[in-house]
Amino acid sequence: MNLTAKTILITRPMDQAADTIAQFEAKGAKVIHIPLIAIVPPSDGYAGLDRALAELSSYDWILFTSQNAVAAFFSRPGAKENMRAALAAVGTKTAEALSRQGLKNIIVPKDHHAEGLLTVLAEHPLAGKKVLFPRAKEGRDVLADGLRSLGAKVDLVEAYQTILPKNFDEQRLISLIAEEKLDGIHFASPSAVKNFMAVVKRAGLEAKLERLTFFAIGPATKAALEKAGLNSRPEE
Repeated sequence: MNLTAKTILITRPMDQAADTIAQFEAKGAKVIHIPLIAIVPPSDGYAGLDRALAELSSYDWILFTSQNAVAAFFSRPGAKENMRAALAAVGTKTAEALSRQGLKNIIVPKDHHAEGLLTVLAEHPLAGKKVLFPRAKEGRDVLADGLRSLGAKVDLVEAYQTILPKNFDEQRLISLIAEEKLDGIHFASPSAVKNFMAVVKRAGLEAKLERLTFFAIGPATKAALEKAGLNSRPEE
């Protein structure tokens, strides 16, 4: 898709949108930024994560599938103490976030999604191994279920949750869609797709989506768009 003079809506959180905005602007697009999710502390106030950190030395593996999980994990006291576990990250950005914490020897799959990470981890002896998996409250179960099927003991811990931003300008989004002022919309998470579709359905604007191009980061986001009846193309 030629992005020159096209108007693209970016839906990432405020503190994570800069790189995406720059990428689209570099290709000639006009960018509008309306965050559709905000990252907030877990619903249990970090109780589950803190319990896991108190037993950190007992884990053989720690898995990270987002930069948000890395940030939440290392925001807690004791996150770097007694760490003997092997580390795995879903992609390069998540691995870079771990590297900034001073960590090395991070396993990263060739295919940057949960299924790809599972494939790489399956090459290691996992039977009886204890795995810590800090993730979003709304996270998928494919990785945890796959590891359990290989004999691993997986502790899923809520590290953060995604919500609709408090200052979300729903009327502005509705107007942009209704008045056909957008050419495309970029999504980086299934949660953003879910929140977007809730707005569209409340406003009765489903028919207006047919003319738009949708960009998705990762298979989970692509699947969320397809479930909503929207075709997507990889992020360019």
